[in-house]
Amino acid sequence: MGDSIMAETESQDPQTKTGGEPIEVTFTPEQQKLIDKLVSDRVNREQAKYDRLTQEAVQKALAEERENQRIANLQGEEKAKATHEAQIKAKEKENAKLAEELKAERFKSAKMSVTAQMASLKLPIDDVIVVNLIGETEEATNQAIQAFQTAFKDAVAKEVNESVNHGAPKVGTNNVAESWKTQIDAAMRL
Repeated sequence: MGDSIMAETESQDPQTKTGGEPIEVTFTPEQQKLIDKLVSDRVNREQAKYDRLTQEAVQKALAEERENQRIANLQGEEKAKATHEAQIKAKEKENAKLAEELKAERFKSAKMSVTAQMASLKLPIDDVIVVNLIGETEEATNQAIQAFQTAFKDAVAKEVNESVNHGAPKVGTNNVAESWKTQIDAAMRL
């Protein structure tokens, strides 16, 4: 038989809650191989990511240390100029980071605003749609929402009209009473 895993459940779902008792889950050897491969692949990806980030941090620290040593070896006016340039670079990096954070915060705010507007207009809320409706300005975003609303309502109206215009359902030629009588007669012959 396959490997099994013992896990404690902490689910709040009444259908799966077992009162904290462990549940045994058994896998076939093929399933266990697949699970092991998936876990191994994920661990390898995360390790590679960690290694890359660590390497980048080390390279950055080394570059900063070399620059600090270079500045320390300078004399007089050259040292002051290099120090000033280093401070400017540091401020530019800080400003770029703050600008990126501000951009992310504005996007998050715009996404929440678009979602609220779409909910109030009773439009479907899908992340892909919401993201695509966000414009450079609030006015552009509102225009995009209005255009989407119009297109959505037109599409719904078209589908409703097409389904309504199919005509009435066909009615059988036999009378219901005749049909029942035929079925009863057939059953009596058995």
